[in-house]
Amino acid sequence: MKKGLFCIGTVVLFIGIVAFFWPRSLADMNHQPKSVRIEIIESDALHSRMTIEIPAGSPKLDEIMALLDQYSYHYSLRTIPSLLDNGPSMKGNQAGFWLNIYLYSEPNYMGACFSIISGGTKEIIWGDAVWRIGYWGNGKNIEMMNAFYNLVASYKEES
Repeated sequence: MKKGLFCIGTVVLFIGIVAFFWPRSLADMNHQPKSVRIEIIESDALHSRMTIEIPAGSPKLDEIMALLDQYSYHYSLRTIPSLLDNGPSMKGNQAGFWLNIYLYSEPNYMGACFSIISGGTKEIIWGDAVWRIGYWGNGKNIEMMNAFYNLVASYKEES
């Protein structure tokens, strides 16, 4: 009896650990976004910002989704508490800027909006919860933020 309970407990623990660390792509969501707005907000005294808007049908939308698909997220120790709280929050900024990505379910920046907010710590706010990017430190998150910063800067130069 004890051996059976121990085996069941071990299996449940193993499944829980695998589910906790299982990576999920940032591009996987319930819908394909029809329009996107990306904001880069500098951490300087003026909080200067760069914003781009990508409308429905733009080839840049596919480029943004491909970039999101390169990064994954998984549960954090703060995921469940942030779902039970009044809303997620994030402390600190290790990148020198904030990255806000808004993915809209309808063209013209309407409909349901899924947001990704990052400050370069090892965590992001995705929807209504705090999630973890990468497994060791904040390197993956900084890499993602720099990729989006460069993308936004290149789109701003084109226009």
